[in-house]
Amino acid sequence: MCRGNKVGNSGIKSVTLYVRTTAPSASIARQIREEAAQLDKNVFVDVETLKSHVDGSITRERLLALLSGFLGTLSLLLVAIGLYGVMAYSVTRRTVEIGIRIALGARPIDVLWMVLREGFLLVLAGVAIGLVVVWISSSVIAALLFGITTRDAATFACAVSIMAVVALLATLLPARRAARIDPMNALRKE
Repeated sequence: MCRGNKVGNSGIKSVTLYVRTTAPSASIARQIREEAAQLDKNVFVDVETLKSHVDGSITRERLLALLSGFLGTLSLLLVAIGLYGVMAYSVTRRTVEIGIRIALGARPIDVLWMVLREGFLLVLAGVAIGLVVVWISSSVIAALLFGITTRDAATFACAVSIMAVVALLATLLPARRAARIDPMNALRKE
């Protein structure tokens, strides 16, 4: 298929030639250049594959997707660090209480579950607020989404699942430390 058009008043013509082939693009490009040179030695031939043309046309979208992924990962890391800090501080402040619980017969697994439950309540509150905000603002971000609807249940479920795993990992270390508190050392602190 060939398409020609005249550009400006200078009389310079440009021709676009579309070639569909199964042969390697390098050999076809060489053949096209040779044929064009036989017609006119002053002709400039620029050969571009469809793949490279498509790649060039979606560069901005790929950059935005990469940036969004990076910022999402960074925010997830910040959530994990923040949750770990809050839970570690909570365990440190409640060392005496946890020591008394263990002295009165609480098993380490009970203490572990108590701290994990508190961490998950924080995450549950954050996820609930986040889902409400996203649900309300979904019409604004609809222009940025490709391939999913603005209220895609699978995407929401995936995000909540990832957040639950991060919350478990961030809360597990302070919870294990709380489960290993020695009651005698904890009571000496007071």
